[in-house]
Amino acid sequence: MRGSACGSTRVVSSIMGIFDPPFVTSLKSRGIAWFATATTVSEAIRAQNAGADAIIAQGIEAGGHRGAFDQAAAERQSVGLFALVPRLADRLSVPIIAAGGIGDGAA
Repeated sequence: MRGSACGSTRVVSSIMGIFDPPFVTSLKSRGIAWFATATTVSEAIRAQNAGADAIIAQGIEAGGHRGAFDQAAAERQSVGLFALVPRLADRLSVPIIAAGGIGDGAA
């Protein structure tokens, strides 16, 4: 991996799945953090267990651009961001970053 013009790479992110173990090991050996996007609790747990340093939580409000691991199941796994973040906080030990918008019935 090459660093940007502003310095060396400190963080990489993933979407729609998790990195292979050898890649995660390579990141960690270089002091690079991995932020993994997850749209459900099970995805977030899988990412944390695979070595993610933080979870980027995306709720259904992100629409068709959500980073679901399984696109075929994405519609059945629709969770709003306001509901998803507390569920993740109850189960994860890594930081959670909320992304993708928020909404409610009035909006």
